[in-house]
Amino acid sequence: MALVGSLQTERRHPRECFREFEAKHGRLPQTAGSGLDRRAIHARRMKAIEAGGAQPVSLGRLVLRVEQAAIYCLSILNYELSR
Repeated sequence: MALVGSLQTERRHPRECFREFEAKHGRLPQTAGSGLDRRAIHARRMKAIEAGGAQPVSLGRLVLRVEQAAIYCLSILNYELSR
């Protein structure tokens, strides 16, 4: 499962992506990767990323620096996939 942190409006909480995957496949994903959408990524490039299978997700109301967001994403992935 590929996730991309996004500040755009078409995004959802990672938990929703995991629940949808679990409902479809009967299990949680065995692997997950994430990336970050900096404001420099234009809508056209974001659509290409989504077309490749990545799902845009929100990291919450906070806007984090890239270094902090990477650690935060790993925490979310660890929490959601360790149940």
